[in-house]
Amino acid sequence: MGRWIKSIIGGLLGLIVIVASAGAVYQLIGSTLEARQYPPPGKLVDVGGYRLHLNCTGEGSPTIVMEAGGAAWSIGWSRVQPAIAQLTRVCSYDRAGYGWSDPSPTPRTSKQIVSDLHSLLVTAGIMGPYILVGNSFGGYAVRLYAAEFPKDVIGMVLVDVSHEDQHSPMPPQCWEQQIQQFKASRVLAALGVVRVAGELHLLREFEQLVMKFPSEVQPVARVGYYRTLTYTTMGREFEGYEESSVQVRTTPVQLNNKPLVVLVAGAYEYPSYCPLDAEQKQQLKQQWIQRQTELVKLSSRGTLRIAENSGHFIQLDQPEVVVAAIREVIEAAQQRQNTKE
Repeated sequence: MGRWIKSIIGGLLGLIVIVASAGAVYQLIGSTLEARQYPPPGKLVDVGGYRLHLNCTGEGSPTIVMEAGGAAWSIGWSRVQPAIAQLTRVCSYDRAGYGWSDPSPTPRTSKQIVSDLHSLLVTAGIMGPYILVGNSFGGYAVRLYAAEFPKDVIGMVLVDVSHEDQHSPMPPQCWEQQIQQFKASRVLAALGVVRVAGELHLLREFEQLVMKFPSEVQPVARVGYYRTLTYTTMGREFEGYEESSVQVRTTPVQLNNKPLVVLVAGAYEYPSYCPLDAEQKQQLKQQWIQRQTELVKLSSRGTLRIAENSGHFIQLDQPEVVVAAIREVIEAAQQRQNTKE
């Protein structure tokens, strides 16, 4: 009887190994084929041993530089960039490990991200002045960039950005749940499980996100979220999130009278992994709006606007709101420069 049970267990373990190996091979083949099928729309720039993807369109000054949020890259601006390119030069890029960019051996903290971005712009010959646009976690980078290179930045648009104190009121279980979710996603992606589940349309939230992109971009977005490296990078940025928060907290930026627009998602809710009741979610939503309001004080010319029909990714839900904010900052920055002259 004991030998029979051992044989069954051994057989099951062997089957698991076979299925896992097949999934890993399927993931490798899929990723290789997709890299050939979807080449980068911009150019790859070496920033010191690894390359970052930079996509600049349009002409003119100032240059709009757009920083995506966590788990996002240049295609996240695909509903905004074409409209801005009709006004001036606009550049989106992929942080190391996302989209078409190479992974980086350096820590994925916001200070390192700023260092990468500065090297990218200088090496590519994209000189200022810049108007910086950041979403979510990307808000840390644009604030730090303006603090480190104040003469290069003449305006800013913050699109429902992270705040250095945003997680303090959240229950510990929410934070721990997100850590575990990232770890699990990394493994499942490597074994091809995420890819198969996505291809079978079994991931509801994933499908809802992909459908927000323009139809021609949806296939690129889909395969981007199948990549193992995407989840590895998400985990690395999350692991460095607390350090990034400290970096922003201890490196304050003063925009003085440079134009600033802070956009807030009116339909924002905490993600499903956070087990909160309706009252708690409403309370945290109000705290989120309050922290966004605090960011307006970074400039004496700061304004707050609420995108009533948008979730966290306003640039996908209501891109016209983001375009209008950028246009407003461009006009105000140009007027400010003309007054100085």
